[in-house]
Amino acid sequence: MTLAQNSKNFQTMKKQGLVVPTPSPAKDMPVPPINAPYPNPNFSSGPLPAISMMQPDMQRTFYSPAAAQDRLAPPSATNNAVTGAQAISQTILNVGSGGSGPLLETNNQKNAVQSVLNLVAGTNISLSSDARGDVTIANTATNTGDGLIHGDSIWWVDSAWVMLRDDFNNPSSTTAPSQTWGNGLNWTIINPGTFNAIPGGAFPLNGVLAMSPGSSANTYGGVLYKSGASSGGNGFPLLDYPGWKVVWEFQISRNNSSSPAVFSWTQVSLYVGLGSYVNNNPAGSDTPRPPYFMGLRYDTDTTAPAISDTQFVFEYVNNLTNTTLTRINTQGTTFATGITVTEGRKYRFEMSCFASGSVTFFLTDSVTTASTTLSVSKISFTSPQPSFTSSNGIILVDYSGKAIPIELGSVVTVSGGTIAAGNATYVHAIPRGATNEAAVLSGATPSGADTSATTTLFPGLAPLFWIGNDTTATPVANSKGVLIDMFALVWNKGLITGGATPNSTLARYW
Repeated sequence: MTLAQNSKNFQTMKKQGLVVPTPSPAKDMPVPPINAPYPNPNFSSGPLPAISMMQPDMQRTFYSPAAAQDRLAPPSATNNAVTGAQAISQTILNVGSGGSGPLLETNNQKNAVQSVLNLVAGTNISLSSDARGDVTIANTATNTGDGLIHGDSIWWVDSAWVMLRDDFNNPSSTTAPSQTWGNGLNWTIINPGTFNAIPGGAFPLNGVLAMSPGSSANTYGGVLYKSGASSGGNGFPLLDYPGWKVVWEFQISRNNSSSPAVFSWTQVSLYVGLGSYVNNNPAGSDTPRPPYFMGLRYDTDTTAPAISDTQFVFEYVNNLTNTTLTRINTQGTTFATGITVTEGRKYRFEMSCFASGSVTFFLTDSVTTASTTLSVSKISFTSPQPSFTSSNGIILVDYSGKAIPIELGSVVTVSGGTIAAGNATYVHAIPRGATNEAAVLSGATPSGADTSATTTLFPGLAPLFWIGNDTTATPVANSKGVLIDMFALVWNKGLITGGATPNSTLARYW
């Protein structure tokens, strides 16, 4: 409404006799003097100083330059501690009925009651609570940073684990059969004519052993972890003592000579893993296929029963043989990996045993992986029969000089025999110079040759890696080969399924 309209309305009201309010006789509010305590007062209605989160009508319309103008604003609802706590509690309670938001889970499974947090103790994890209800979560494992369970906090002096490892960084060649090859571990060379030592390889293969078979059928060469011909120390009874892992790393190649042949992965017998010979002191007189073997196989042999591999195969086999050196192609428990051979490709093969009678196999060619778990069984035989000799508290269980794969620590069970005192379980504990006797300390005194006993045992196996030609005639020399880059074996009883607790009163803690 304009000023002219106000004046007209006032005149109209006056003519109609309406009462017009008169100004109050009270004096106007005094104007503050210039020398008031607040010099230069500002009654401007212009922009006021900004105060965050404060509405303009809640601010004073004057300010003094001598006083700070910012004030603490009341917190918003989203910053209120009480309101926020109520909102969070409602969120936890509401998600259980299907609302969105965080869920309470146990082992990645949604809890049925979302208002209750359920903590469950697991392997090496303990839970405890005090009088106030505070929960403590503790790791009870002893020094598990390297994947093992240790008995001593100083790992390097801990006797609760066994480790063998060779990166083949500084190999030295040899020309004598069955001669110990000097490097990190005590390897024995089989058929050194196929053996070539290379101080280095294409990085990251920092050091390798090169092997390539010659031109003779049914021959092979390689390395075997074997310290001698006697029945003690030729290998390990690993299957009697679960809690171990074996790793072999290698590369497929051809002969590294100055004039290698065209690469061809035919007429080949490759065995990598753990195995045992027929002979006690092998010098290459056995066949490329070991009678006792657990590991990775690629064998193209067609001798009945034909193997005829076209890919890598996991195998566990026990072909009991006592005197013959002929090839036995009867297969054991197998698994086809689907991984074939490519020249120049690097492979890693692993075996792990964390429970008795079960071994997990793994292979990668740096592109594809294959893995499975195979059941492994004991050897059981009735020929040859055991013969018992007792002397000075020692029982010797001899098998007529036959090559039974018994090693130090092997657990051998004899049952159903006519010599009643001989029906027992023996642990081969004393190295002997004779062929494969089970020598144990015992108070019993069985004596004589048995006639109807059954002997049962896991074969003792030694780390081995060899490559050869199958039985097909006229193989091409130098057309195929391998570069062995690394071997490792670790044993620790803490690796068994369910774990184990080291006992400080025992020499090896287990």
